[in-house]
Amino acid sequence: MKFSRQLVALVAFALLATPLSELAAQEETPSNRPTTGVLPSQATQATGHDHDGEHTHSASSDAGADPLTESDNVIKEALQNPNAVLEAFLKIAPEEIREDGRKAKEKFESLRKDLANEVAEMRAVYVRYVNEEANSPEDAQQYRDQRNKVRRLMQETYEAAMEVFLYMQDHLAGQYMMTMIQHFEKHDIYDQAALEGATSLIDKGVRHVYVFKVAARSAMATGRIELAERIYKSLEPDMMEDVDRSLIAQSEIIQKQWDDELKLRERDAEQDSLPQVKFTTTRGEFVVELFIEEAPSTVAHFIGLVEDGFYDGLDFFQVIEHMLALTGDPSGDGSTIPDQFIEDEHSRAVVRAPLRGSLVIAKMPIQGTTDFVPNSAGTQFAILMMPIPTVTRQQTIFGRVIKGMDVVGHLRKVDPHKKKEKNEIVVPPDRILKAEMVRRPETLPAVQYVDQPGGGRPSSQQPIPDLPPVDLPSL
Repeated sequence: MKFSRQLVALVAFALLATPLSELAAQEETPSNRPTTGVLPSQATQATGHDHDGEHTHSASSDAGADPLTESDNVIKEALQNPNAVLEAFLKIAPEEIREDGRKAKEKFESLRKDLANEVAEMRAVYVRYVNEEANSPEDAQQYRDQRNKVRRLMQETYEAAMEVFLYMQDHLAGQYMMTMIQHFEKHDIYDQAALEGATSLIDKGVRHVYVFKVAARSAMATGRIELAERIYKSLEPDMMEDVDRSLIAQSEIIQKQWDDELKLRERDAEQDSLPQVKFTTTRGEFVVELFIEEAPSTVAHFIGLVEDGFYDGLDFFQVIEHMLALTGDPSGDGSTIPDQFIEDEHSRAVVRAPLRGSLVIAKMPIQGTTDFVPNSAGTQFAILMMPIPTVTRQQTIFGRVIKGMDVVGHLRKVDPHKKKEKNEIVVPPDRILKAEMVRRPETLPAVQYVDQPGGGRPSSQQPIPDLPPVDLPSL
């Protein structure tokens, strides 16, 4: 087959693309800035997959398609022969990497087909359930299991697409990566895989704003602060959201908190003994580890609640994008006053950082302020979606998610402060099905309870406020 020079150039560019590790050192130039136009690689929607029944493609949501260009013709040629890019790669690539590139492409194509089949099965199970053909609790669990299987396969396919992109600028692989980057943005999934995929697309010339935002937020969320700052410099102010401006403004303190946290994580990894809890939810499973050395009283109290089955069946009654997922209230609205209050531990000599995935024990807010009643924590806790440096001023960090943070990101958004539209259908929140210990120390520290929140002073000196739903300070 005859290949155009442009197609060969595309593959050659992929072979010589800037490594991810060197992205932070790139000089900022006008060509590095994002645009709002539709890229040639987005001319056709990705097929053969779905996300979770909640996501729709928006490849052209930023602006209308540009006029046909020479590179569009290259894409059309590649689409007419899906193997064109692979064939070009096999011709021009060094011999020692040809076989690896071919296998990467074959793996991606195989996973794409598997994903399409599993999505079809998920839809069939869902249709049977909503049509009441099969709507028992077992049928609901079958749907959840199939949905979770699809999510895992989506991630595997994404990782396979990234591997293809290491060898060749394959249209379908790049298209799938861009669709997943949109998915990550919607569900606050900002991790190492999101960072690698987004920066790889930027290296290849993608200039969509959402790709830059996912790259920058993922860099912040994984401790690559300098890289995040460099990516943010490529965005105009009006391209950013409040979360981005907040992260930029607090980047210095986030860097300091990350530096301190990494030292503690190295110690934790060496000891490999921290208590762990598995949460099974209506969205899947996630596992947390508990900081028993930095927050011994809070952790011991929390383990007691888990072992008593307290959290089983409780809602995630606040889930706010870029911010937190809050649970642990039997009433489901944050208004329950706990039977016991525990002593604050955020002023200890060593405390943990409030990063993405951190667990925060919630306290009673003082109405009209961003402050909290001292020593008023009980049963409610939040999982942070992004770093919120100010949390440690008043609240205790007592653990972090070590597996399944993407499940937390998929929790249904619930904002009690958001105005409800007339006749709006309110969908029930996601909930904890079961919380169980995975690893537990033989003995637990003593829990430091207080008789009265507010430092144990008489209620006349420190009244308990009339409580709204519990919340954390806004970004």
